[in-house]
Amino acid sequence: MLCKGSNMKPTCYSKIVLILLLACSMWGMEKPSVAFYYGDDPSAPFLESYDRVVVDPDRIDPIWIRRYPDKLFAYVSVGESAAWREGEDAAAAWRLGRNDAWQSDVVDYCNSAYLQHLLANMEALHKKGYNNFFLDTLDSPLGKSTTQQTRQKEQEALAKLLQQIRRRFPNAKLIANRGVEVMDTLCKTVDAFAIESLYKGIDATTKAYVDVSPEDRRWVVTQLEKAKACGLQPIVIDYLPEKARTKRREIARKIAKKGYTPWVADRYLQHYGEGASPRIRREVLLLYDASKLKDGDKVYANAHLMTSMPLEYLGYIPVLKDIRKGLPYGGVDRYSGVIVWPDSFAKDQHAFFAWITSLIAEGQKILFLNDFGFEMTPLRAKKLHLSLQSAATPKKLFAKVTAQAP
Repeated sequence: MLCKGSNMKPTCYSKIVLILLLACSMWGMEKPSVAFYYGDDPSAPFLESYDRVVVDPDRIDPIWIRRYPDKLFAYVSVGESAAWREGEDAAAAWRLGRNDAWQSDVVDYCNSAYLQHLLANMEALHKKGYNNFFLDTLDSPLGKSTTQQTRQKEQEALAKLLQQIRRRFPNAKLIANRGVEVMDTLCKTVDAFAIESLYKGIDATTKAYVDVSPEDRRWVVTQLEKAKACGLQPIVIDYLPEKARTKRREIARKIAKKGYTPWVADRYLQHYGEGASPRIRREVLLLYDASKLKDGDKVYANAHLMTSMPLEYLGYIPVLKDIRKGLPYGGVDRYSGVIVWPDSFAKDQHAFFAWITSLIAEGQKILFLNDFGFEMTPLRAKKLHLSLQSAATPKKLFAKVTAQAP
């Protein structure tokens, strides 16, 4: 479009306004990115990479919900109750059956005491700062119904429950996982519809990663298209191991091309996964030994004193972990690299070396400074693809003053 000169015609202004309105409308149509993380150690760079992040409120530090009250979604198991969760032990009258694969009880939607219990738990989460919820295991009770009549009753009770949740939390953003049997109700009560395993899934019994059959994929697509047709954001959660980073990205792109919001991660969603756009990994893990430091304070660690500033200058974020508190997670899904600067050998050299080699096998970059943290033997050097040579006697170095300020 050409609009030259100072005396621009009204039609030219109209074209500019039209283009701006079109651009704004297209931007508004873009669905928010979604991540799922059930681990206990999120980071600000990760959380800030996505519009919405589903977390396990029983595991993460409450500080995060105070920082991101509108971004975080609290995981809520609607159709199942797990004894290990605080306040989640199912009463005998609520139980319809058992889900042995996930060590949880399937509950009865027709039991009013359970519904009150569930809503009370959601209220407690809301008071803690969670404004949004991810509703999981919606269809579990339907699968435990022994007759068509009881299944129909559970289905009707689920629809009423979803309506109750919407009335109780009118301003909440809600994401439902499955619940296709009450899709009409979902269309009126939630904001997004999630379903698992479009291309890559997990075996419920063995927890092994498996390929999804064409028949199952067609069924999943049908449900996603139903949700999409009524205005819900369609979300797909697929599963691949942490080391399959390239494959994860490939599957995420494949899902996004079909018009669905992707998330591809490990089977338990304990580590960072991949969404539609590759996330820039700016965190670098720095290992140090606090037992050798004054007051055990990491600010005195060489790993911090000598490497934090250059890393930050390059745009990275140093994350310091005390090796004496156990070996941290250092996978490529989170960290851009790992720097090891030990002041002594690790307590368990064998475990530490195994941890290092597992990261290298995963494709992680490791930088050793000053020492290795374990005794370097010919066998270990070979596994690290290093050559081991005896150190020559160092020559004495003499300094000579060539200039001196008065």
